Amino acid sequence: MSARFNTALEAHDVMEVVFKQLKECRFNPELHLYYRNIEKMITTLSTLEVQARQTHKYHKVEAYVIEIEKAIDYLEKMIIISKLTD
Repeated sequence: MSARFNTALEAHDVMEVVFKQLKECRFNPELHLYYRNIEKMITTLSTLEVQARQTHKYHKVEAYVIEIEKAIDYLEKMIIISKLTD
């Protein structure tokens, strides 16, 4: 899996694109809840990045980036399914 982002700022840019896709399909509260949960994960990533810069230990950040990427991929797939079933 190729990395689409490395920092929380880049992840927010990716989420803006995902939100535009989410707005194009019929309202689904579960998808919007999942989107908000990913936004919270990105906020946590930002905190982890600050801690990593202070301690010079980046392994937690790298693992969390992978977890967020998986969540974003899942959300994008669910959006596609939602669009196909409309």
